[in-house]
Amino acid sequence: MVKNNLKIRKALVNEKTKVRKFILNSFYKKNHILALHSKLFDWQYINKTLSCTLAILKFKIIGLQLYIPISQFDLSLKKNKEFFTSLWFTKKTNIIALGAKIFFYTIKINKPKLIIGMGIPPYLINFHKKNNFIIKKMSHHFMFSSKKEKKNLNKLIIKKIDTFKNIKDKKIDKLFNYQFPIKSSLYIENRFIKHPIYKYFVYSISFKKEKCLCIFRLVKHRDKNIIRIVDYVGSSDFIKNLKNFYIYILEKYDASYLDFYSYGLPNILLKKSGLSNKDDFKNLIIPNHFEPFQNKNIDILIAYLSFYKNNSKIRLFKADSDMDRPHFID
Repeated sequence: MVKNNLKIRKALVNEKTKVRKFILNSFYKKNHILALHSKLFDWQYINKTLSCTLAILKFKIIGLQLYIPISQFDLSLKKNKEFFTSLWFTKKTNIIALGAKIFFYTIKINKPKLIIGMGIPPYLINFHKKNNFIIKKMSHHFMFSSKKEKKNLNKLIIKKIDTFKNIKDKKIDKLFNYQFPIKSSLYIENRFIKHPIYKYFVYSISFKKEKCLCIFRLVKHRDKNIIRIVDYVGSSDFIKNLKNFYIYILEKYDASYLDFYSYGLPNILLKKSGLSNKDDFKNLIIPNHFEPFQNKNIDILIAYLSFYKNNSKIRLFKADSDMDRPHFID
């Protein structure tokens, strides 16, 4: 009887308040920011439609899955059918595998070429493996600020970008062809420059005839500034040229160190850029959580299901999915 009354469907935009109320009342972590901050919720999940699957029983929400299409920040990317999974949970119920039913419905209606989950908890690893997802751990690199650090001989052209509206640069447009998921200048502008809470810094870095985009934000902890590189757009090979850029932003923003979570960039090239791999240092802690602060290392596990022929182009960073979103309201 329960099964006959259960409905799983896509949420309507006018159900936003109901969805946020369900998160507020039913999620195990109290006072979730998505329930409390309407503007952040809209920015991350509503663009013409609401990116959410609902499980409804007797006219009440009993489970949901939010997801973030790449087209959330540029509707022209909708044809690529790539999306990140996001908040996903159910109330306690006797319905067998309700969470899985919601998950598979989300895939069914979106028919993705690439679906990515980030920050996968241990209890969901087997679920993803059984459903043909590839499980990987993101690399975590860092560089400490040092006056003794010597710059390379290469002279980079470093330019801060505050808007893409007046930039007509074919070289920038071509940068997005190097990777999946496929992003765009409008994606970068809407995802970072127009973020409703965080302040991000977008830089283009050029060397010889090549260039890349690098995005980061500043975190203040006690009396120290920390640079968190959260996205990179460009060829994998170009990353090896960025040592001078790292030194430049460490000095400019008076930061103690910078860190960089990534997947898909070769470790050898990250090392050539002057970065160190956290895994090479047994007792070193490079924290990930600052809201609230946790003085411990955090491994970020990813799971992806790809229908592309060339999975070597899949590259993921800290700002993908909802891995770099606020947790508190000031």
